[in-house]
Amino acid sequence: MPKINLEPATTADIPELAAIHRISFRQSGPLYNAVAGSASDESLDKTMVYRLENYLKMPNMRVFKAVEEGGNGRPIGLGWWTVPWSGGPVESPMRMMPEGANQDVAQDLFEKLKEVAKSRPEQRYELEILSIHPDHQRMGVGRVLLQWGLDAADSDGVPVYLDATPAGIPMYNAFNFVQDAPPIVGLEKRFELLPMRRDPKSS
Repeated sequence: MPKINLEPATTADIPELAAIHRISFRQSGPLYNAVAGSASDESLDKTMVYRLENYLKMPNMRVFKAVEEGGNGRPIGLGWWTVPWSGGPVESPMRMMPEGANQDVAQDLFEKLKEVAKSRPEQRYELEILSIHPDHQRMGVGRVLLQWGLDAADSDGVPVYLDATPAGIPMYNAFNFVQDAPPIVGLEKRFELLPMRRDPKSS
């Protein structure tokens, strides 16, 4: 099994990372499909490219790619983190939805995620997205993308939060994440996310 390395994402990586996100979540479960609706692949990727280009510039965001050591350097996984920031307010990019997406489903989800976030401490690490290309799953890619945030949070002595799809819960349980709030249920019960927390390891 090849060794997986973690590298900061660059602007040049963004189109491939956007495609990895779409491909992995299209395959993995109902949440992405419920939000994406009838949006085309091109429209979905364009929206994700817009988001990632903005997040690369934001001081409270970290975007990583996973690559195979000795490979061609192309990304096989995406990890996007929010990190603690004390430098003042950070302006978020305008929210953009692809044409054909289910606007009502998306807006309901965003409002529920915002409500859950209110109960979380300001000083925290939060895993926003973890996406792995289907051809490279079960190779330890997710573990590498996740470990960066766990190590950083332990060093800073702060918790880590995320909102897990059912497919991701077993891995997060293995890293000592626990349920932190009631499940987030989508419109018409089309999908479910589980808010989870991992406390920092004591030194």
